Amino acid sequence: MRVCAVELTGKEMNLCMLEKNEDMFTIVECRSKKITLSNDDDQSQVQGLQKQIVQLFDDYKIDKVVVKTRMKSGKFSGSSTSFKIEAILQLLPNYEVKLLAPKLIKETNKASDVHIEFEETGLKKFQEPAFETALAYFQL
Repeated sequence: MRVCAVELTGKEMNLCMLEKNEDMFTIVECRSKKITLSNDDDQSQVQGLQKQIVQLFDDYKIDKVVVKTRMKSGKFSGSSTSFKIEAILQLLPNYEVKLLAPKLIKETNKASDVHIEFEETGLKKFQEPAFETALAYFQL
């Protein structure tokens, strides 16, 4: 099974693709580690983002999309653009999208027998939350 985990920050999607075969995890090298919605008020930009996402997921044969959720209100709440991107993801045809809360991700990875040192993955630091999201998904 191959998943693309997504962390939404402002107008960006930070991506990490992870594959699990039996008990072996493989990080999928991807041409896009980050995708940005430059102008969420422009319908053509939003549609373009959706097409870009679908093409990427099709090219890498993604089975499932896992999104780290954001707070809906309060000091650390997600931006309106990040919620728009989440809606774009949830409405993608042919892709099941699973939302995981940060608390669940943390608890699942802490209780897991699988421990992978992030520094050894070769991923960029900004991809760490997406990596942790993918790892938690496979532990559920």
